[in-house]
Amino acid sequence: LHFAHARGLVHRDVKPDNVMLGGFGEVYLVDWGIATAPGPARSLAGTPAYAAPEMLGGEGAAVSERTDVYLLGATLFEVLTGRPPHLKPTTAEMVASITASQPTLPSPVPSELAELVRQCMHATASSRLASADAVRLALEAFTAHQGSRELTHEAVARLRALEAASRAAAPDVEAVA
Repeated sequence: LHFAHARGLVHRDVKPDNVMLGGFGEVYLVDWGIATAPGPARSLAGTPAYAAPEMLGGEGAAVSERTDVYLLGATLFEVLTGRPPHLKPTTAEMVASITASQPTLPSPVPSELAELVRQCMHATASSRLASADAVRLALEAFTAHQGSRELTHEAVARLRALEAASRAAAPDVEAVA
């Protein structure tokens, strides 16, 4: 995606269905049929359940690389929650969700990833991460720290188990804080 942006193309339909994995772990972004140069958004193109506010068109609406950044955030939202961010029962509700662009992620989602989704899906394009490459770097930083988080959670769980076992073995002894 960053490569396409460097060549003046905006995909406009980034979503899980358009991300393919090759046999050797390579990632492909497919379905470039509505790709365009950055510029005015005349009408909705792409998949509404993932759409950025500017994709609705209207006065001053323009698609850009940050539109695709929004769509990357919407894709990450679905990866983390199992559902598209703007999938609503009626068109009016879907448009309201797109316009507001205030994704809420469940508590099991790591706060770092939830914040990344919110940064990517900001309603105002200029407030989003600047590029697809910035999204990649944020994901790499999260992944680099994942092992540390897992070790911390495991250590806390073991500490709680040890404290519980200690209380059970000596119920009259106060725990030292």
